[in-house]
Amino acid sequence: MDILFSFLICLIATTAGGISGVGGGVIIKPVMDATSGLPVATISFLSGCTVLAMSFTSMVRSRGGEIQVEKRRGTPLALGAAVGGILGKQIFEIVLQSGGNAVRIAQQVLMILLTLGVLAYTRLRKRIV
Repeated sequence: MDILFSFLICLIATTAGGISGVGGGVIIKPVMDATSGLPVATISFLSGCTVLAMSFTSMVRSRGGEIQVEKRRGTPLALGAAVGGILGKQIFEIVLQSGGNAVRIAQQVLMILLTLGVLAYTRLRKRIV
């Protein structure tokens, strides 16, 4: 039953992420933290695998499309994203050791607010720009 619940969360999150333009991992982690009771390492692994599968699928689908990634620009962006993710995780672990659950709650609230902000921007983009 837990596997089915996790699968449904990932499916709904990736669908909502695809519609709103937000990565599914941004939705999966806070929802799984709040509802599943799984360890943080397990949730991070599930979220990472889901995001990897989504990214791979998106990349394969877009290979024949009219928009091509410039390797000169895309490679540094990809490397920066990877380094930023690793450094962000390390910083989060350091802060978490000093702050406990309050840091976790603050992170979840910020992720939800970020997701809602991106969704609002996506829906109201023509009025904003």
